[in-house]
Amino acid sequence: MARKSAFTILEVVAALAIFAVSATVLASAYVNVLLAYQALERDHRVQQDIRNLYLEVLNIEERDDFEEGGFRTVPHLGEVNWRTELEIRGVANLFEAEIHLTFRDPETDGAVEQRRTFTLFRPDWATEEENAPLRERTREYLESRREGGSF
Repeated sequence: MARKSAFTILEVVAALAIFAVSATVLASAYVNVLLAYQALERDHRVQQDIRNLYLEVLNIEERDDFEEGGFRTVPHLGEVNWRTELEIRGVANLFEAEIHLTFRDPETDGAVEQRRTFTLFRPDWATEEENAPLRERTREYLESRREGGSF
């Protein structure tokens, strides 16, 4: 009697167990990649909202409106409160603006504050009282450099 070559039930079960473990590992890796992609996409949309909000605030024409602050509703963050701190720099019509944004983090629902500092040239924002001393100081500096032969 000749024996036929075949797999035993134990070998088949072991092969199926190895296949099941491999499939589970690959499936979980695939799910992790999908979740990471979704998180990156969500973060990209949030960052785009923040950039657009900074641009909108920087395009405010009136100094009083800029300094007043306010809130906007944006698609991926909901309501965002913003306030500014404006300081005139050492040059006429040059300002340093610090913009603070406060919003709720979509994932943790906790409050988040972001701030950025911008240097703005806004000739229509400064008053003559603010610019006069700066222009005089610049004039004195340039005259002293001219007299000292530093040009």
